[in-house]
Amino acid sequence: MPDGGHSWVALADDPAVAIATARRLSSLPESQTLAGRGDLAALRRSAGHTVGFVTLTELVNTRTGASRVSTAAEVRARLERLRALPDRGLTPILLQGASVQGDGGRVTLRLIATFTPAAISSAFSWWLPRAAERP
Repeated sequence: MPDGGHSWVALADDPAVAIATARRLSSLPESQTLAGRGDLAALRRSAGHTVGFVTLTELVNTRTGASRVSTAAEVRARLERLRALPDRGLTPILLQGASVQGDGGRVTLRLIATFTPAAISSAFSWWLPRAAERP
């Protein structure tokens, strides 16, 4: 859906739902959008061609889910531990991708992850108690 100098892409099983969702989200005040988040300001200044962010919660759930099947109790316990962190595991870890032309026409994609002090604190608060549990 065109929106001035931007485009919205929405995915849904029903095209009407995708269009309605894109219209609703595009009409939100900036304070309720990603553009209004001060903790993502560095992404707007980035020279990389690809920018984004993940959170500790997403990383923990993705990594654990990919390695094995978790029981409902394990998922619940993991989410409770994440919610107990000062930032609830939601501080963004900023990602920037940049391609670099090398010798012989080879192109390398570099991914840079920037951990803010809050993200570092959250990651250590998550990891240290788990490290103490290991033999």
